[in-house]
Amino acid sequence: MAFVRNASQLIITRVFQGCGTFVMFTGVYVWGVEYTPRRLRSAQIVFKLLCWTAGSSILDLIGYLNADWRHVPLIVCVAIVILAVPLLFIPESPRFNLVMGKEDEAKKTLTRFAKIFGKYLSFDIINLSFDNNYTPSYIKQLKDFWHYKRMLKETLLLMVCWFNLGALLYAIGFSWDKLGGSLYVTVL
Repeated sequence: MAFVRNASQLIITRVFQGCGTFVMFTGVYVWGVEYTPRRLRSAQIVFKLLCWTAGSSILDLIGYLNADWRHVPLIVCVAIVILAVPLLFIPESPRFNLVMGKEDEAKKTLTRFAKIFGKYLSFDIINLSFDNNYTPSYIKQLKDFWHYKRMLKETLLLMVCWFNLGALLYAIGFSWDKLGGSLYVTVL
């Protein structure tokens, strides 16, 4: 976005930025769920969302401190690249390796994690298994909403909340600077 010269380039760039943001947000969420123990998943999700909120405020501060709006996307791009590099070195999750039929890779990953936490792991007493007959399909996943009513209720509630918050932020964003002296100070 820092190098756009007309409105059509801005729209195309913004679409790619939105897709990238979605991939990063959901990708980090999935990795967090895969690697976090079940009892800590809720706390991990809350922590991730708090980091996302803090990052949004930091972005507003960066925009306020820079005179040219074109520098903001460059700063954000550099920060994302720096933060994304460690993701290249994270191994696939043991669950993913089992689903893909790579039991040896799953064992290596579990052994590596055990070493990190100072534990000994012996596969003589642990048997890794995965039901190869399970074939996920969209229909089966949609049927889960009717089987688990609480999941359906929470999903619909979150969809309504996300839509309303997005619409509210866009509506306020068009006149946000009229509430205070500076757009960025008002957002903070």
